[in-house]
Amino acid sequence: MATVAAGIKRGGGRGRKALVAVLDNEANISAGDLSASSAQKSKRAPARSGKAGKAAAAAVVDDVAELQGMLERLRLEKEKAEEMVRERDEVIRKKEEEIETKGKEQERLQAELRKVQRAKEFKPTVSLPLVKSLLEKEQDGDDKGKKKKKGKGKAGPERKKPCPAYVLWIKDQWVEIKKENPEADFKEVSNTLGAKWKALGAEEKQPYEERYRQEKEEYHKQMEVYNQKKTEEAASLEKEEEEQKKIMKQEALELLKKKEKTVNIIKKTKEKRQMKKQENADPNRPKRPASSFILFSKEARKQLLEERSGINNSTLNALISVKWKELSGEERQMWNDKAAPAMAAYKKEMEEYTKAHSSSA
Repeated sequence: MATVAAGIKRGGGRGRKALVAVLDNEANISAGDLSASSAQKSKRAPARSGKAGKAAAAAVVDDVAELQGMLERLRLEKEKAEEMVRERDEVIRKKEEEIETKGKEQERLQAELRKVQRAKEFKPTVSLPLVKSLLEKEQDGDDKGKKKKKGKGKAGPERKKPCPAYVLWIKDQWVEIKKENPEADFKEVSNTLGAKWKALGAEEKQPYEERYRQEKEEYHKQMEVYNQKKTEEAASLEKEEEEQKKIMKQEALELLKKKEKTVNIIKKTKEKRQMKKQENADPNRPKRPASSFILFSKEARKQLLEERSGINNSTLNALISVKWKELSGEERQMWNDKAAPAMAAYKKEMEEYTKAHSSSA
C-alpha cells in the first residue's frame, strides 16, 4: 500500500489510472489464489472419498462372503439333518415290517397249532364208506356234467335213444345229395331229402323202419338194465348209510360210556381219599385258622354278591383274586394283622398237641 501511495504522489493525474490497474492485479492475484486453493481442496476431497468407498466396498464384499459361507454351512447342515431323518424313517419302516412279518408268522403258527390240537382230540377208529360213497357220487356227477357240456346236452351212451327211420334214411342219402349238389346249403338239402322221403314207397321205407324197431327194442333192454343197476346202487348206498349211522351211533355210545366210567372212577377216588382223611384225622388235633386271604375273600364275596346278583362261582373267585392282587401293602397288612392272633394261638396249640403225642408215644 505504501508503494501505491508513493505512486500517487509521484504521478499526480496519472496516478489514478495506475492505482486502478494495481488494484485489479491484486484482485486477480487474490482470486487466483482462492481458485488454486479451492482446486487443491477439490482434488483432495475426491481422493479421500475414493479411499472410503473402496474400504466400504471391501467391507461389503467381506460381509457377503461371510454370509455366503454361513448359508453354505447351513445348507450342508440341513442336508445332513434330512439324511439323518431319512435314515431314521427307513429304520422305523424296516422295524415295522419286521414286527408285522413276525405277527403274521405267529398267527400262522398258532393256526397250525390249533389244527394239530383239533386233530389230536378225536380220531375215528373205523373207515367212513359213507363219505367215500358221497365223494364218488359227487365225482360221477361232475363227470356227467362235463360230458353233457362237451356233448351239447346229449345223454350218455347207455341211455342214447335210437334214431327214427327217416333219420336213418337221411344219413344214407346225405352224401349222395351233396355230391349231386355240392353248392347246396343245409336247408336246400333238407328240403330235397324231405321231398324224396315222401315220394318213397312202403317197401323202400320198410328196411329203415325195421332197423328203427330193432334199435328201439335194444334201447329199452339197455334202459331196463341201467335202471335196475341204478336201483341196486341206490339200495346199496342207502344200506351203507344205515350201517354207517349204526356204527357212528355205537361209537358215540361207547364214548359216552367211557366218559361216564372215567367220571365215576374219579368220583370214587376222591371219595376214597376223603374217607381216608376222615379216618386218619384226629378229632383232638387243632384246626388251622383262616388265613388273611380267606378272611379277605369272605368279606369280598359278600360285597360282590350284593353288587352282582346271579354271578357264577368261577367268575366270583376270579374277581376276588384280582381284588386281592390290587390291594396295597398297608391294606394287605391290615388283613394279616386280623389273621395273626388266631395263627399265633394255633401255633401254641400245635406245640402242646405235638408234645402230648410225643410223650404218649
